[in-house]
Amino acid sequence: MLSLWKNHDHSKFEIHMFSLTQDDGSTYFKKSTSFADRFHDLSDRKRFTNAFEAAKYINEFEIDVLINLNGYTANNWNEIFVF
Repeated sequence: MLSLWKNHDHSKFEIHMFSLTQDDGSTYFKKSTSFADRFHDLSDRKRFTNAFEAAKYINEFEIDVLINLNGYTANNWNEIFVF
């Protein structure tokens, strides 16, 4: 996935990354988020108490394509894609 983010034409596309989990301190996390034009941390469960709240926030940015990299793993909010 890193090459996908790295090789995107940032003059034509604005890359937003929305994370449901906290920074784990890994090199992969740091490197992948460095390729984003904007990084959004949605892991604060006091601010984003459910998928609907997170979806409302994401909708504010008028995202055209939203890709789920979590799949059906722990702490996923697949319902975000319904809103």
